[in-house]
Amino acid sequence: MFIIENIFSPKVRKKIIKDSKKIIKLRENKWFCPDISKHKNFKKYINILALETAKIIKSNLEIKNSWFSFSMGDKDIEFHNHDSDYSLVYYLQTQLNNSGTEFKNGLIKVKQNNALVFDSILYHKVPKYFPLKERRTLVLELNKI
Repeated sequence: MFIIENIFSPKVRKKIIKDSKKIIKLRENKWFCPDISKHKNFKKYINILALETAKIIKSNLEIKNSWFSFSMGDKDIEFHNHDSDYSLVYYLQTQLNNSGTEFKNGLIKVKQNNALVFDSILYHKVPKYFPLKERRTLVLELNKI
């Protein structure tokens, strides 16, 4: 498990937030975002995240899937894992009380504009938090090639 720090400039981060708001939709009382790994507005940023991860783990990676996650802290998301080698969570828009990922053995706090990379087999979830504020993340599932 490791953290990649200060990934994008404030200008780029704000552009990603603005563009992400156009594709995240509320469906059946849940926020939904399609796979964005090949989306013209986000492909460049996703590739940067994947390349930074590949450098650190010293292995070539392919992007299996990617999406934006949006939450307000009031829903309890169950622990889950992913069917890939690595998961990356980029904390796009967070506050001190909602920036991090909860694992079965505790919460890993990660600041806004940083990313947490971990083995996808680890069970994790978005922590509940108060006060209720927007939390936006960009998630990647990555596989070794």
